[in-house]
Amino acid sequence: MQLVASLSGQHVTALAFGPKELGLQLATAGRDGMVRVYQAAQSSCSGEWVPQTVFQGSASSPCTALCWRCYSQVLPPMLLLGTEEGAKVFYSDGRLMSWELAASLGDEAVDDVAWTTTASGHDEYIASAQGSTAKKVATLEHRFPVCQVEWNSIGTWLAVATDAGDVSLWRPNLGGEWSCQSKIEPQDQDVDYVMVEPR
Repeated sequence: MQLVASLSGQHVTALAFGPKELGLQLATAGRDGMVRVYQAAQSSCSGEWVPQTVFQGSASSPCTALCWRCYSQVLPPMLLLGTEEGAKVFYSDGRLMSWELAASLGDEAVDDVAWTTTASGHDEYIASAQGSTAKKVATLEHRFPVCQVEWNSIGTWLAVATDAGDVSLWRPNLGGEWSCQSKIEPQDQDVDYVMVEPR
């Protein structure tokens, strides 16, 4: 295996590829609270990764989760960052060649984050796993600590995995209230991942 980028001793706690429209980009978040964005030197033959920017995601706690906002022609690239101090949204300021804080979302420790745009493109949802809850616009309560959240590709289902090994599938009704539609209970073997397909 060939070393393609040096992470300067950073303990990486989360990573995510950027939207394909931005080229081949990779963001990493670390225990040191820093976020680093890399770009492939040649997108078709990505043998070398070039550091694009480094910014402080959290001043006093480790970063725990990271995801990109879907590509938009009218908005700058955005990152959703989970930390032990809550979730934060950052945007890329092309004029200053830097990433700026757009919003802080709560102050509880975040274990995982997910961001989706609905099929209509008019609505966006952010979900975070925080202790025994998965949060969206509404709070979805769980009996056990939530360890992972994931949207389906069109933003109509939210899968929530807990430390107990179960996966709850949430969906809004016509009034916009979210409820658990089904649950996958743990079997004898561990579940490595769950994939949600749109209906």
